[in-house]
Amino acid sequence: MLNLVNTDSIAGYPESRAGRPEPWGRHLRQWLLVAALAALVLVAAAALITEWGTITRWLAPEAPAVEAQPAHYAVSPDGQALRSADGAEWLALPAQTLSRATTILAQGEVLYLGTESAGLFRSDDGGATWAALTDQMGLPMPTASVTALAAAEDGTVYAAIGYWLGTSDARLTPWGVYATADGGATWAQCAGPAASASVIALQPDAADLGLVYAQVEGSDTPLAYRRP
Repeated sequence: MLNLVNTDSIAGYPESRAGRPEPWGRHLRQWLLVAALAALVLVAAAALITEWGTITRWLAPEAPAVEAQPAHYAVSPDGQALRSADGAEWLALPAQTLSRATTILAQGEVLYLGTESAGLFRSDDGGATWAALTDQMGLPMPTASVTALAAAEDGTVYAAIGYWLGTSDARLTPWGVYATADGGATWAQCAGPAASASVIALQPDAADLGLVYAQVEGSDTPLAYRRP
């Protein structure tokens, strides 16, 4: 008697393609193919995102950083020390000395303020508080007038000093030009000729840092002074 065996029911034989499962090997190859395609899609998406970021930065570049501009300082005709952030709008400094301001100098964050009869002052906080520097100059009288200020490239500060002499007809008498290289802690009188009138401007020499020129009121010829 012939014994017929249904080979479709024996393990290891593939079943027919009419809805019956096939061996695991074929499924594994299909899953590997899908995973490879997914990886390629992810790589392409990452590249597209990077390229889009480059394109958007090119189309809309970031605004460059704007450095803060230094403040401007000036003295008003009525003796007020003024500060401006843009050179257009001016405001009085938050603190003033007991005498009218005559000249002001900004050296970095430090301010030097000359007055009409109270000497020279320094501020480290934008003019909120002031420290007197005239005592360190060794002047014969504390009621000095500072008529001009200037700073050299090496940080030396120059101050032109004068005194009001007389009572009913007081006149300003020039005393000399002083220099400090340590922020006003110590001062030295510069060597130079006696001025016939008030020094209204100081200009340090750009090539010789120990030399400063003084513009005297009513004269077109500057006087030369040299610090010790």
